[in-house]
Amino acid sequence: MTLPLGSAIAGVIRDSSGGVPDGIGGRWVQLIRTDPLREWNDPEDRTEVRISEDGSYSATGLLSGNYSLEFARSDSAWAQHIDALSLTANGAVPTQHDFTAYRPSDLTINSDCSHCPPDLYTSTRVERATSDGWVPVPDSRIPMWQGSVPSVSLEPGVYRGVVQAAGEWIGTSGPVTINEGDFRSATVSLHRLVTQRVAGADRYDTSAAASSFAVDGAPVFAPGVAVAFIASGTNYPDALSAAPAAAHLGGPLLLTAPGSLPDRTSAELRRLRPKRVVVVGGPASVTDDVVARIGDVLGQDSLVERVAGADRFATSRAIAAFAFERADQALIVTGTRFPDALTAGGAAAKVDAPVLLVDGNASSVDGNTVDLLKALHATSARIVGGTAAVSSGIESSVSARSQIPVERSAGDDRYATADRVGWDVFTSAPRATDQTAVLALGTNFPDAMSGGALAGRLDAPLIIAPSSCVPNSTIAMMSELGIARVLIIGGPAGLSTAVDTLQRC
Repeated sequence: MTLPLGSAIAGVIRDSSGGVPDGIGGRWVQLIRTDPLREWNDPEDRTEVRISEDGSYSATGLLSGNYSLEFARSDSAWAQHIDALSLTANGAVPTQHDFTAYRPSDLTINSDCSHCPPDLYTSTRVERATSDGWVPVPDSRIPMWQGSVPSVSLEPGVYRGVVQAAGEWIGTSGPVTINEGDFRSATVSLHRLVTQRVAGADRYDTSAAASSFAVDGAPVFAPGVAVAFIASGTNYPDALSAAPAAAHLGGPLLLTAPGSLPDRTSAELRRLRPKRVVVVGGPASVTDDVVARIGDVLGQDSLVERVAGADRFATSRAIAAFAFERADQALIVTGTRFPDALTAGGAAAKVDAPVLLVDGNASSVDGNTVDLLKALHATSARIVGGTAAVSSGIESSVSARSQIPVERSAGDDRYATADRVGWDVFTSAPRATDQTAVLALGTNFPDAMSGGALAGRLDAPLIIAPSSCVPNSTIAMMSELGIARVLIIGGPAGLSTAVDTLQRC
């Protein structure tokens, strides 16, 4: 919460039945002034307020800033922790904030890994079930040897324990229902993270393999899909914006040779029987003969159309406008290099956003991109890549001209940038029960483009790696996300067999 200088807050504390909590009078509430730029807060940032016998509390003369509210740690008979309270207080009229206190609950996580190395370092966290999926409980991540998660602030709900070790071992407990005052335990059996190849004889075969990938025998893209996107497999710019567009509309991205339709692509189109086929880019990218051949393969039951612009930037905007009527967020990447845009595609699918290509060397954003952001009613933007890829002038001008906040996800190189995107977009989002990651070669584009639409469909991050190993930072990011399965896109000529075992570098 944000309080102006001299602000006041007051409220009433009740138990879960609506009454005054037993023995609450005389205990303390802490108002903690937080600073997002500091990991720890100074003692003077804490204001302690004594609770009255009737459960009420109040504080005046507070400095401006952001606050959280919790019981003093010594008052362990009751528990609560509230972040980001939204207050509009002033010195004259206290802002009222009532809340419920709960008897503290405890969830102990035990690990079972008799087959693991004896010196394996493990850590655990608690996740809570919500309508959107499993969400990590703040401050619940600790080394496993401590045994018990410090969960005195757990409210009644359904929880699970997640244990990771060295980024290669993972396990998840079954759901545990926690009622007020419960002391429960859960056991997690660890298993080695699973890797699986999705590959074909060449880039076109791999593209079809990604489109036909199945989970437990059920194709991710089933016959009769609403749409399939087709892009050139020999040039990357047109396809960079196509993967998140395909994911948004629920279809795959297939690659074609510029002047001929590969047999494997043709066969996959017959399997898919899409209602609509979108060919990305002009005739220089995919010839009219290929477009006609697609129509012959599918017959009159499918509409085949082309989406293109005068250049790669205009094509990017055309794809976004075609696929998205509106989007809360847009991801902005350079159109002159492919690595950042590849990883942006999976993140864009996660937040249901388009990827827009810009001339990253320009001193400011172009007017057409600004117009599209406004037409999409975007309320925020994220730039992927450092200032060497997308200039600081573009960042500031997007914010100024579009009147929206702009964030940047960047690292020291293409792999660190991919990891940063994973941290920024995926770690704060609800998790799947068995989270998947899609891994592609970071020094070439075809496999990653095909994997982008698959990653979007699986709600998975698209990460990149060198040919013979996986960076330590990528392993750490996958561990934090609770990745249980990694789909490796492409054959060993791209990502070697060492990547199958997640060999580190």
